[in-house]
Formats: sequence, structure tokens, C-alpha cells
Amino acid sequence: MSKLDDLEKLNNLKENGAITLQEFEQEKQKILNVTEVDNTNENVIRLDIIGIILSVYSIIYVIASLYAYLGIFVIDLLVSTIISVTALLVSIKAKKQLTGKSKIPTVGIVCSIIAIILLLPFMFDFITKINLYY
Repeated sequence: MSKLDDLEKLNNLKENGAITLQEFEQEKQKILNVTEVDNTNENVIRLDIIGIILSVYSIIYVIASLYAYLGIFVIDLLVSTIISVTALLVSIKAKKQLTGKSKIPTVGIVCSIIAIILLLPFMFDFITKINLYY
């Protein structure tokens, strides 16, 4: 059904006395405020899913690369930080976009924060090993 059909039915209800003028105005606003995005859910990018995948991946990457110490410490630290911060930002954006009761963005935010917390000792170690004063 189109918005026009819905408005016509609503107007008929008002003219027949089935609803009051106040009810008519409330329902009219509901119909007019509906966005067309609701009809195209297939094209919506699921930032919440992307955020949770990046967050879990960042935890796994931090544990695998830094705690196992694969050898290229500076690059591992840089990549881990970029992935963790990106996952956090994507999850925050997903949380802002979703108006429903989805817990996936919240889980993504928590996982990203855990990954960043796991990175902190390595960041401090790296900073203290840098000798800025020759």
C-alpha cells in the first residue's frame, strides 16, 4: 500500500466519525513520517555485524600476534591498534544508527575495548623502549 492509500482510508475513518480529529492527525503524522528505507532492508549495510566481526578479530589478532610474539613487534602493534580502533568506531556508529534493542553493537564495543586493554601493556612497553633523547 502507498502512503496515499493509507491517508485516504484514514480520511474516510475521520469523515465517518470512527476516529476523532486528534487521532486522525496522530495517525497522519505516523504515515507521513514512515521512510522508504523500510522497503529496502536488503540494501542496508549491517554495521553491527561488521563491528562485531572486526571486534572479535581484533581480540584474536592481539592474542595471536602479540602474546605469541611473532617477531615484527612494531607492525603487529600498529595493525592491532588500527583494527581495534576501527572496530570500536564501527560498533559505536552501528549503535547510533540502530534504534531497536539489538545487543550486537554493544557486544562489539565491549570486545573492542577488551582488545584495546590487551594492547595497553605492549603500547607502554613500546613507548618506554623508544629513546627520544640521544
